Amino acid sequence: MENCSLSLTVPPRNSTEDTLYTDLGDSVVLDVWSLPARHKLDLFNLSWSKLPQPRAHIGQMNVSYGKTYRMPSFQCKSQSYQTFAISCSSPGCLVNVTGKDMGPSGLYMYQSQTV
Repeated sequence: MENCSLSLTVPPRNSTEDTLYTDLGDSVVLDVWSLPARHKLDLFNLSWSKLPQPRAHIGQMNVSYGKTYRMPSFQCKSQSYQTFAISCSSPGCLVNVTGKDMGPSGLYMYQSQTV
């Protein structure tokens, strides 16, 4: 088994066209779900109701402009295909993070060996 951790980086507000919106201001709480997919999903025919089951809630991320949020580590199988779904924790939020060659941005995963 390996240690895995998801991280989300959002550039500062003035350096990007990325969008974070919620009734709480410039901070958005996202739920992160692990999906039991063994291969790449067809994103063009995917919806929340068509996601592989069972979904396992692995945590939340509180994201805001100019910050990186890294989730606590969780165990993941070595050389396995990892698939996640990200959703807003409350209705009315919007997140759009698109990298534009301005440094790291977006969602990425860290993986490290266990001893």
